[in-house]
Amino acid sequence: LYAAPMCRPNVIESRHENIGEILSGENMKSSGYFFQMLFDSNCKSSCSMELDDARAAILQDFIEKEYRAHLVVDNLPAFKNATAVYQGRCQNAYAQIPYQRGFALGVSKKCTGGPTLINNHLHFRVQYHSVEKDTVISVAESDVVEAVIAGQTKAAKRIKRKATEDEEKYLVVGITVEPFSVKWPSIGDDGSIPSCVTDFNPLDRNIEPLTTEYRGRFAWTYGVTWVEEPNIRWATRWDSFLKTSVADTNNRAHVLNILNSILVVSCLVATVFAAIVRALRKDIAQFNMSFELTREEEKDLRKDETGWKMLAGDVFRAPKHSTALGILSAAGCQVMLMVTCTLAFGLVGYLSPSRRGALMTTTLMSFVLLASASGYVAARVLTKLGVEKRWLHIVITGSILPGTIFVCFVFANALLPVSYTHLRAHETPEHLVCRLLLEKKKKK
Repeated sequence: LYAAPMCRPNVIESRHENIGEILSGENMKSSGYFFQMLFDSNCKSSCSMELDDARAAILQDFIEKEYRAHLVVDNLPAFKNATAVYQGRCQNAYAQIPYQRGFALGVSKKCTGGPTLINNHLHFRVQYHSVEKDTVISVAESDVVEAVIAGQTKAAKRIKRKATEDEEKYLVVGITVEPFSVKWPSIGDDGSIPSCVTDFNPLDRNIEPLTTEYRGRFAWTYGVTWVEEPNIRWATRWDSFLKTSVADTNNRAHVLNILNSILVVSCLVATVFAAIVRALRKDIAQFNMSFELTREEEKDLRKDETGWKMLAGDVFRAPKHSTALGILSAAGCQVMLMVTCTLAFGLVGYLSPSRRGALMTTTLMSFVLLASASGYVAARVLTKLGVEKRWLHIVITGSILPGTIFVCFVFANALLPVSYTHLRAHETPEHLVCRLLLEKKKKK
């Protein structure tokens, strides 16, 4: 984000990262936006700077490529709400998705039909509820139950008394952000904005937008609105963020997908069934007739056997490339077990969205630990096929899959010199996809 001319705090702090976050590029840093609990504000100034040709070119490049900025508040990602792009004034039809992660850095030319706009004003809508209404009571009651089971009656009374005497606290259960483009008429040298007042309304049609053609001092501003949501519990605060596509909110899309899947599966089953019946009908008839035939007649009948039955005695013959079969079978077994372990951790709730990088970490650690299973399968298959035992086979088994991936990455890095920045959600006019934002290295 800070590769663009955005507001930076005085001290940029980085969050501690696990191996999954490092590999997926989730390098979170502190921002220049500060919230105060339960204090609404329509307009606050974050910082101001001069918009020269170099900064305008960078912003325009990012906006035209539809880059999005990601923000995290209390470990919850900020999503753009379901409002229309450019407040419904976009000239081209844009697919509206109820929740899009982060906010667009601006509005492109193909939407405005004119100059590129810079989204320099953000309005946050933070949902919260009181801790006493949900978490503290539930946690205290669970602690009471555990204490009573352990026979600690005094501890149970002390825990319950502490839960009732604690001061009221709040939990953030949701956050949305809506970007606006505002050209502030006057900005002081100290960053003060006279028109950035408490009654500021970013939806006012008379506000002049900020374009990349503007040269002069401009400011990054923001507003915050706190909304109490007692019906959203702490355990279900991620549910609203699951609606990240049109299919999630369109029942017709679900029904059509289900019907299409049923139709495809039915057609495949019917095709396979017809082929099997046609191939086995004659064999089944001959098998039924064999009970009424003598041994000489049955031998004469089997002499005429053709087709797939001729391969019955050739199934267990060692193939030409037995070593490759054993190594690839072991690699496939390792991948299959890795997927099974990852799904198992997901079912027990370990791979929660709040655990950032947990999916990548679990997948990587499962793959490494299951290398022993891969070696065992390779040894068994190669022994069964009569391949001579060599250490080279073990080395190839352990390096065939990660080595192939490493070579592909090195080749891609040499073919397209890029610097890795962050894994972000990027919206196209048709659908939402995930891609790596790649920033071209500046030529020396």
